[in-house]
Amino acid sequence: MYTAKMRIIGLRERPWVRKSTQHALGRFCRDEESGIYFEESMNAEHRDSICQALAWVPAPLVEIARELGLTMTSCSGLTPAGNSATTYADFNSRSKDGISPHIVMGGPSLEPDFILPHLVHELSHLYFSSLPSRLRGLWIDLLARQERDEQGIETAEVTKYAQSFKSSFLACRLAESASDYCCGDASLKSYAAESFCETVACLVCPWYLDNLCSVDLAERRLVLAQMGLHLAPVRASLVA
Repeated sequence: MYTAKMRIIGLRERPWVRKSTQHALGRFCRDEESGIYFEESMNAEHRDSICQALAWVPAPLVEIARELGLTMTSCSGLTPAGNSATTYADFNSRSKDGISPHIVMGGPSLEPDFILPHLVHELSHLYFSSLPSRLRGLWIDLLARQERDEQGIETAEVTKYAQSFKSSFLACRLAESASDYCCGDASLKSYAAESFCETVACLVCPWYLDNLCSVDLAERRLVLAQMGLHLAPVRASLVA
């Protein structure tokens, strides 16, 4: 069932749901300002905090969320996937209706310092996955250029979380004796997606950037603009 202000979602709408993701089914109410649907029975304080943060999220990220029919809920601890926040969706679907994304914001992601960067990160997954392969390829080319600095020293990613995916990719590449950035490589796909999302979060929320980061953020900002994201930082005081 789908009305202007309410959606009732079952397995017919989300066949990708499994036993551990039952939270993606049920009744969802539309927030009029953002256009995002929230679980009807979710914690009101959590919902209000997310809605306030959404006001500072770059417009293209909110637009793709609305376009894909995003629903959201929250939990007090970690998400069922064991993360502080998780996006659930069928990204292999050939139709936008089939993707049907659902985001769970866990307790750690609802903390004041993290709610906006973590929300931006999760919404960036929707944006990145919706881009044509040509534009995603721009990001992979960037990662190849920025693997090492001018002195040949391996660069540090924008956050420790992004760095963990870079390290995993480099370890896989070494184990396979590969020398290039093969687009079909699963570890590279994960690194590309997570580094993209973390970079967007850091450029929107400068306080989220790891102090060990050594990649060229100016170059990343330019590539993101080529991918349709023109980002301006949010002052911490605006979201406190």
